[in-house]
Amino acid sequence: MDGDVDRLRWRIDWAHGELKKLAGELVEMGLTGAAKFIRNSANILVTYARLTMKGVRVPYTNNQVERLMGEVAKRVKNRWMH
Repeated sequence: MDGDVDRLRWRIDWAHGELKKLAGELVEMGLTGAAKFIRNSANILVTYARLTMKGVRVPYTNNQVERLMGEVAKRVKNRWMH
């Protein structure tokens, strides 16, 4: 929000480092499945920050979209059954 892209990039790199460290600790504990999940999901977890760096505004909540999709699904299902 404040336009400090360098700080945001640092935070993304820091988050990746912490996730990598956590995955390493999980491997040492014998939890290889959880470690693999964290490694595979690391980039997805910072998608919001990467989009913010590109100037994309992501809403905090998607309740309005979910409500509209529910209404559309309800109406389509109702018409289809009749």
